[in-house]
Amino acid sequence: MTSVKEWIEEKIKNKYIRYFKYDEFSQVVEIGRGGFGVLKLLREIEDHPKINRFLGITKDSDYYILVLEYANEGNLRDYLKKKFTYLRWNDKIQMALDITGGLKFIHSKEIIHRDLHSKNILVNNGKLLIADFGLSKKLAEITTNSVGNRQGMIEYIEPQCFKNKKYKKDKKSDIYSLGVLLWEISSGRIPFSDCSRDLLDYYIKNGDREDPIDGTPPKYQKLYQECWNDEPKSRPDIEKVYEILSQLNTENSFYLQSSQPHIHNVDNNSNSKVSDIDDFYITSDRLNINSRNNQNSRQNQKNYEENNIRIVVGLEFGLTYSGFSYCHVKEKGNVCSNDIWHGGEYHQLKTNTVLQYDDECNNVKLWGAPAMVKKQNRRNKRQNNEENGRVELFLLHLSDSLAEELKPKLPVDYKKAITDYLREIGEVIKDTIKARWPLFDYFKNVLLVIAVPAEFSENAKAIMRICTFNAGLIKDECSTNLQFITESEAVAAYCMENLKGQNLAQAGTNFMVVDCGDRIDVITCKLLSNDQLGEITEKSGDSCGSTFIDAEFIKYLRGILGDVSIDLLRDNGQMQYLVQQFCNYCKIPFTGDDQDFSYELDIEHTKRYIKDDNIRNTLEDDEWVIEINFETMKSIFEPVIRNILNLIKAQLDNAQETISAMFLVGDFSESKYLQKRIKQEFSHRVFNILVPLQPTAAISRGAVIYGLPIKSNYH
Repeated sequence: MTSVKEWIEEKIKNKYIRYFKYDEFSQVVEIGRGGFGVLKLLREIEDHPKINRFLGITKDSDYYILVLEYANEGNLRDYLKKKFTYLRWNDKIQMALDITGGLKFIHSKEIIHRDLHSKNILVNNGKLLIADFGLSKKLAEITTNSVGNRQGMIEYIEPQCFKNKKYKKDKKSDIYSLGVLLWEISSGRIPFSDCSRDLLDYYIKNGDREDPIDGTPPKYQKLYQECWNDEPKSRPDIEKVYEILSQLNTENSFYLQSSQPHIHNVDNNSNSKVSDIDDFYITSDRLNINSRNNQNSRQNQKNYEENNIRIVVGLEFGLTYSGFSYCHVKEKGNVCSNDIWHGGEYHQLKTNTVLQYDDECNNVKLWGAPAMVKKQNRRNKRQNNEENGRVELFLLHLSDSLAEELKPKLPVDYKKAITDYLREIGEVIKDTIKARWPLFDYFKNVLLVIAVPAEFSENAKAIMRICTFNAGLIKDECSTNLQFITESEAVAAYCMENLKGQNLAQAGTNFMVVDCGDRIDVITCKLLSNDQLGEITEKSGDSCGSTFIDAEFIKYLRGILGDVSIDLLRDNGQMQYLVQQFCNYCKIPFTGDDQDFSYELDIEHTKRYIKDDNIRNTLEDDEWVIEINFETMKSIFEPVIRNILNLIKAQLDNAQETISAMFLVGDFSESKYLQKRIKQEFSHRVFNILVPLQPTAAISRGAVIYGLPIKSNYH
């Protein structure tokens, strides 16, 4: 049998494959490793303009190396991150056509790619090229047990692969991936960026897909939704996809559906002050950010005109979790929520509002999720010391309504903690803005809108402003580039924007917001003229939110492990790890439909804290596993769910008007069981019960909307 090396050398000798001398290359960049089984495929498809061309082969001292066409603008994911703000819909359609044209050619050769995603699409001089054929196969060579059927980026893998391990990928599998890519082009965002990666396959196989972006042409939206249909037979073939995109590309009416704001070219004789960074200005009727009165509106308009605000950042500085979103003022329909943190967290829209100081409590060692105690390493003797330097719940010191004795005792001054946390998250904000818009000056071109609890007094906001200045997020204490909004106002603003996507944005529309965070807050609003909001009922709330599900879980554990063990686990920082496991694998995935639901919670690492011999013996018999089944989950959920339902019912009864929509936002709103119970209880009274895009980030996204240069006053 001919070896791979012999085969390659023969093909080079016969000039079937071009050979380059290694020393001809001045700058060699390794982009991947793998076998050479793909060479035959590359030779079949190398001559298409939408395929990353295979140029030949070279060899260093040890290995043969593929030589591929250079793409000067990197991959599609990075390209969208840098350029999305400047893309119009005709650009996006052409990008979709580039990919589809390449895939059409591949499929005509009876080859399937099997690994289409935005990092495998390269950009060269604005043209998109399909690359990386490492998992590609001839259709005739695909087997049911092929590893390639399950490899790749989960976000782009079709649901059948998660439902049936023996599923055999085909052309329709590529069509599914293409549908996700078309959505990504329309949004500029990474698919499922708000979902835990551990649960991504669960969500996809159960039919979850990304929500459409406001301003997307209906035909384009319908196309990608058909492409990612759960049933392969219902997906269009590549020829049909190409035909529809070609039609969209030539329809004159298409350009009228762009989500770009109205932009005028600047007259050379104009007296308008425009930064060299941008060659546009926004008409004066759009230069108002949200405010409570005309005086503030005039000040904010002056702020935009004089400081050349280009980016609005909304920061949710929460008691237990924090996160931020951002948007270019030209791209109102493209609010982005950060999901990458300096501590190595990915695909998490928020991080913990926690600091870990050094032994002297002078300098921050860790912050966010990395500052939380993880599952204990048995050989780690330093963990208890680290507990002493951990600072959390420090924002409670800004609450005037909380008695002093109930505020947490901290090893540092609470103002220092606030400043230090703002400094750390501020670095992520600055890095994110700089990476996407490198020419912008943060202090001149960025408006920061911080969402704070409604009970914060003016004095609390003044302290927050000083801390923000000390953290280096504003240039001076009185800077107009810092604004505050209450959390409830931010959520209402975000939901108001979502009304437009439901064709409900008419004056007189009533809608309810159920903020399912650490506590539950419910408010009913009326949409007034000129995008203003009014309250129909006073906000009501109760401490029955997501953390109370966690409390019920701890109560359940207490019944198994005993009071002493639970207290030891909490005192030694191990309870947080168990709660995190419960949240990831039970709280969010539980739907209430599957009576066979079961999760085995491994608690072997807690042995040292179980002091009762009888409990230890029982756990030994169970191999240190606690089973959480369907009935257990219902018993944990129901006490909290009943309180939430009662709050909503009281609001509906008090409104005495028809409520057109109910929005569920906040971390807990993603619970399928909560959604199901609310719909069961109230769908006969509220026709539209909705969970908007990225509900976990509703506060920060609403803060951005509040800060954008449009009229949207909250009364």
